[in-house]
Amino acid sequence: MTTRVLTDVPGMQRVSVVEIEPAVLAMSRHFFNVNGDVLTRPSVSVVVDDARSALQIDRRRYDVIVSEPSNPWLAGVATLYTPEFFRIVQGRLAGDGVFCQWIQLYQLPLAVVAGIVGNVRAVFPHVELWFSSPSDVMVLASARPLAQEPAWLERLVGPRGALGEPASEYLAIDRPEDFPGHRLLGEAGVAALLAHPTAEHEDDRPRLEFLAARRFLDGRGTEGVFDSLVAIRAATRGHDSTSPFLFAKALTVRRGDVAGERYIEAARRARPADPLWTVHAAAIHLALGDTVFADTALGRLVRAGRDPDAWLLAGLLALQHGQGGRAASLLSGALAAGADAAEARAGLAALAARGHDWKRVAVEARAAFAAARGTLRHPYPRDLLGQALTALALEGPAEAADSVTREALSSRSGWSKFHELRAVAALRAGRCDDAAQQFLALLEFGITRDDGPAMVMRCRRGEKL
Repeated sequence: MTTRVLTDVPGMQRVSVVEIEPAVLAMSRHFFNVNGDVLTRPSVSVVVDDARSALQIDRRRYDVIVSEPSNPWLAGVATLYTPEFFRIVQGRLAGDGVFCQWIQLYQLPLAVVAGIVGNVRAVFPHVELWFSSPSDVMVLASARPLAQEPAWLERLVGPRGALGEPASEYLAIDRPEDFPGHRLLGEAGVAALLAHPTAEHEDDRPRLEFLAARRFLDGRGTEGVFDSLVAIRAATRGHDSTSPFLFAKALTVRRGDVAGERYIEAARRARPADPLWTVHAAAIHLALGDTVFADTALGRLVRAGRDPDAWLLAGLLALQHGQGGRAASLLSGALAAGADAAEARAGLAALAARGHDWKRVAVEARAAFAAARGTLRHPYPRDLLGQALTALALEGPAEAADSVTREALSSRSGWSKFHELRAVAALRAGRCDDAAQQFLALLEFGITRDDGPAMVMRCRRGEKL
């Protein structure tokens, strides 16, 4: 996916991929829907090697180098976070080139994050920190000051940008003006971060893999790390010119993400008339188990006007409360107003399943399959479709269940639930061999149905299940 995005940048002439594990390259064929089979493009070349040796052998210069290794506690990966490696990178960059180092925040303490950033800063004079989500940050580094060019951003993101769709669906960047919201720390913020204690990590003192491994075992995840970085951001905002509202909008890409609670709540209090903040605050309250705020806040928005996301969330909440008539009205209204069609249709399918309206379940489920985007902003409506299709597979007409679960599986073959439901529906329809194939497929997911062979044998004997 990273390679596809880089290749889609206007004017990109060539992209070289270095991957140490051939199995990763082999697995790419299972993700053509998101990577666009990018490794077959003529501008893309692939080398199976370690990143350090590959860069030392390759004498060419690059405008951009992106380092996206696996987690630093895995054996051998920590050597891609040392100053020695970053100096190798520097030697392969053009004079005004940019280096991008991905760091996952989960299961890394602040001192380790600061240590990695410090190692980059020891090699490159100009360093900034950007984020995609509260779990992932990117260190941008260059020999020259980093600058944003409005005309170039318009070519990249927004309605007319070459990367407009992934920027919107994975980063909540709907227009070029949204882009700076993902800037976490400018140069002043990075300097403040490096004033904190940092973990020393060099080729001859490789402490990172051990520090990271200990944090991996203690189970605390990203507790406080992102918030600590945001606190540094707030303290240096005057120097770095970052906007709290653009920052909060960047945290709305995953609806209901509790990591953004305090920042979205602050934006809502500052701009109570903007429905964006109320809807996302309500989603976070729902994720935390609080339906009172969501009921009140969303009710006001629904009465005030047809905000698509407010109607959708209110409809899903009504569905959760068992208010069938209200849920149907709100979800249909959300659909008409332009809300996420897949989620609205899946909600209507789940509602129809409760009333045993199997024809309606089939219609709405098929519409949801067709509309599903499966991105961070518009995730695949797994729970709702799971509810609807479970009821259909177990209780609905056998032929309808068989047909719809077949389509479900073709739309999302990587979800084990659909294989299981397909097996059940096939058994009910008397398609014994199809059911056997699905039970075998479940084994690839590590799922064993002990009753599977017996059910297939009963099916072949013509017995009712």
